[in-house]
Amino acid sequence: TKRGWNDPRSDFDRAFQSPFLTYPLSSSGHDTNTINNNQQEERTRYLSFEPDLGGWNNIRMEFEIMVVLASATNRTLILPPDNPLYLLHRDKSNKHRGMQNFFQGFDDIVNIISTEDFVQREMIRKKNYRLPLDETNRTRVLGSLKQCYWMKKSDKSCITLFEYLSEVADYVPKWHGERHCLIMDDENWYRRNHRNNENGKYTHHAERIARIHKFCAKRTPIYYNKQMHDAPLLHFHSHFKDTRLLLHFYAFVHFTNPKVGNYYKRLVRDRVRYTDEIFCAAGKIVKSLLVESSSLDGGAKGAMTPSENGDVGRAVNDGYFAMHIRRGTFHLHSFGFDEQHVT
Repeated sequence: TKRGWNDPRSDFDRAFQSPFLTYPLSSSGHDTNTINNNQQEERTRYLSFEPDLGGWNNIRMEFEIMVVLASATNRTLILPPDNPLYLLHRDKSNKHRGMQNFFQGFDDIVNIISTEDFVQREMIRKKNYRLPLDETNRTRVLGSLKQCYWMKKSDKSCITLFEYLSEVADYVPKWHGERHCLIMDDENWYRRNHRNNENGKYTHHAERIARIHKFCAKRTPIYYNKQMHDAPLLHFHSHFKDTRLLLHFYAFVHFTNPKVGNYYKRLVRDRVRYTDEIFCAAGKIVKSLLVESSSLDGGAKGAMTPSENGDVGRAVNDGYFAMHIRRGTFHLHSFGFDEQHVT
């Protein structure tokens, strides 16, 4: 069976180490920053996020961004509680779903933890973050760690939980996919003479600057730096429209070193993929479409027909075409026609 990923991964990819894990050492062997590396790495650093409120494809794109950032910067990825995903919540037998329901295991490329285990470890046991002082909010937060609903007044409110995380987090990016692009510069991010703010201007070679400008276009480049790296809890308050990351990871995150960028593209391709169950179901649907396409041709020459072993043969002029049509698009007057004219 043909696959779109490498399994097992190459020796190079398995041995790869991100240049954003720890601060590099100077030629003298001393840390280039005043913060000691060993002390910095003693405390686990986390990345939490809020699932996009759109359809599954939007949720998947945002999730891939989070996996890439967590893997590149050695953060433990906090998986959100299971929640009613758009349209999928109509399944009365299972209204709540989480990322683990769709993807093959990927804990070999990034450390993961549930929201419930994170709160137990960092807030209740270690007391690194305070729980809500208000008893009602505290009860709602603790009640929403396994499953939550997108209703503010619910006792298991996703909104209350994520508002709480955005309040206690050490760094909450205010980025938007259409207005910002994240620059991961492996040669400069850790240097102490760079400003610790999102728009810190770094010294680049002209070619590197040109690539950044081409990648970002009209968007504002955000440079990954020490302030972001040192924050123990980085939380993306991303279910709001003003901080939505509705784009592919390779259109939002730019690694200035192409070798590093290509590695993370392969990483997502090879390890952030759907479960075998989903792929098998999709394969059966495609096969059925091909067989139906053949029958509509009336058995004409060159039509696709199932072989004795069940495989579908490939023909030159037959098959099927898929088109992603957004129903709401036809409501725009500029489009020229409505959905009833599409057959």
